[in-house]
Formats: sequence, structure tokens, C-alpha cells
Amino acid sequence: NTDYSSESVLSRSALGDVITSGSFSLHRISDVMSRPDAPWEAHMHLAHALYLLGDIPSVREAVRTGGLFPSLCDMLLATQESLQSWATMAVARLVAGDAANTSELVSSNGVQSLVLLLGSPNITVQEHAASAICAMLELENRDGDGRRLAGRVRDALVQSGGGG
Repeated sequence: NTDYSSESVLSRSALGDVITSGSFSLHRISDVMSRPDAPWEAHMHLAHALYLLGDIPSVREAVRTGGLFPSLCDMLLATQESLQSWATMAVARLVAGDAANTSELVSSNGVQSLVLLLGSPNITVQEHAASAICAMLELENRDGDGRRLAGRVRDALVQSGGGG
């Protein structure tokens, strides 16, 4: 039997620290993910982990500074539905209330990918794409920088055909 006592299970915070700075760091993961021969299942598991841990500030920062947003944007448009679904959920969580990650996603053409996903046959993908877009637009309720960033998101939406 497996012992699930508090001593044997890593806390979310401790797991976040391991992922951001430990031997199993996002920097090493990004090296693997950039390999063209990496299987799509590896990408899916990474997206799943980022969804589960994407609300931890150190993980959010590591994703941004590790340059993983372009890879996440590629995952959004994957042909494998499960990869697309987890990537959409991860992006929605990573940008929620985070101006720096939103800016990085906009710069990586992620808004265009999210607009395309609004037409997905998978309702879960549609919902999470809409959630990510709404989370980015909510930055308008912040200071002047948030309003400017929300304006960039709106511009990207209109350019992608999603703001008409």
C-alpha cells in the first residue's frame, strides 16, 4: 500500500521549486521540448504539469524566462486533441492575472492561436481558449500598463478575425 501521509507527498510549493530550479527544471524541459524528435505525448505531459502548477508564481516566471511560450503556442495548434486541450488549459492558467505572461503570449502570436481554437469541435478547448482570452482582457481593470496590454490583446483579436 502507498503511504499518502504529509511526509511522503511533495507540497505544490515544493514541487514548484523542484520544477523551477531543481534537477528537473523547466530549463532542461525546454531543451527537450525544442527537439524535433520529442514525442507529442511528452509535450502533452508538460502541458498537463503546467496546467496543474501554472498558478504558482515561480512556475509562471520560469515558463516566461525559460522561453516556453512559443512551444506552448505550437501545442495549441497540435493535431492531437489531448495535447491541444492540456495546452489550452495551461495557457489559460498561466496568463490569468499575469501581465508579464500575457505580454509574452501576445508576442508569441498566442492570441491568434486562441482565436482559432474558439472554432474547435472540442467544447473543452473552446471554453479554455475563451477563458484565456477573457483573463487577458481583464488586465484592463488594472493600471495604465494593464490597459495598454489589454489593448494589445484586443488589437491581436481584431487582426485574427475574433473581435468583429
